Amino acid sequence: MVFILFMGRKTRANKRLFMSILENISRYGSCNILKQGMKRDSLKGLDTDNEFKDTGFTVQFSTNIKLEKAIIILGNETDFNVLGEIRSCKNITAVIDEENINAVKMLSLTNCKTINCGMALNNTLNVSGQDKESICISLQRKVESMKGKIIEPHDFLVTLRKPGSLYSTLISAAILLLSDIDSSKGYIF
Repeated sequence: MVFILFMGRKTRANKRLFMSILENISRYGSCNILKQGMKRDSLKGLDTDNEFKDTGFTVQFSTNIKLEKAIIILGNETDFNVLGEIRSCKNITAVIDEENINAVKMLSLTNCKTINCGMALNNTLNVSGQDKESICISLQRKVESMKGKIIEPHDFLVTLRKPGSLYSTLISAAILLLSDIDSSKGYIF
């Protein structure tokens, strides 16, 4: 099971980001939502009792972290004091937006593995091309999946069923790569 923790203040932007990522990854595995601090009706459109089972992804909107392995998505306006609650960063991979300067600075002080997402060539995941219906994403350097598999640099296609933010697309792709979901045939979001 892959644990995904979304960290960030409860803002509209972070909620939209969380919901977009959840919608993107849910087609590749079942999800179990641990929604501390989120009301059940705030997950509109998702059948949290039937659609998400005990296998696959676990998404937690929380700051209480007591996990051995996890992917952490750092949203905007994250309270970075919560990183002190992480027992060990060696099995944690943080996924961040290149423009989240505070997260970049804060993570440089930890041992967390980090995947930067954005348009710049120095990011771990970046966009190498896009049109209205698809985005070509480039993994610029090897990364280690949550199961310890090394994923070598390569390009892959993401087909877009509907428009979404570039950041949520890149984060969703990072989550699937780290979860050992094969990207050779591309992803559909």
